[in-house]
Amino acid sequence: MGAALALIAFLGADDVVAVPSFEEYLVSERLPATLRRADLGSHPDAMRYRGVLRRTDRQRPNFAGHFTIARIGCGASCALLAVVDRQNGHVYFPSELGALHWSMPGGEEPGYSFKANSRLIRACGDPAESGKPACRFYEWTGKSVRLVAQTSWGSPRTQR
Repeated sequence: MGAALALIAFLGADDVVAVPSFEEYLVSERLPATLRRADLGSHPDAMRYRGVLRRTDRQRPNFAGHFTIARIGCGASCALLAVVDRQNGHVYFPSELGALHWSMPGGEEPGYSFKANSRLIRACGDPAESGKPACRFYEWTGKSVRLVAQTSWGSPRTQR
């Protein structure tokens, strides 16, 4: 994490976590001339969610330059993400971006947050109802995600 991570969230007496911002993970790439449709044969779960994935075919990339994220509802206050590479149509379902539940108190914007020009994904909630709610920050690597930071749910410094 670079020097731009000046914002520090204090979680406890001895816990200090740098909270990343979307601007620290900017992408500067041009859209491909042709946006590819989601390849439903590229992942075993793609056919199950083909309706949602087909809707992404009509959207412009909304994440990390040439990717389109599809939010897949899994109940009230719950979603999982699929990531479609619009250069080749490949669909990814990173396990870290699975069912996230957020029907709990907290001052932060719940659920998943991402931006069209950034590789950062912010996930605030309780993954798979694990009983471990937190705000987790993931960097998209091109095919998967890497955890770069985590703060407790309800921390006053998880939004940037």
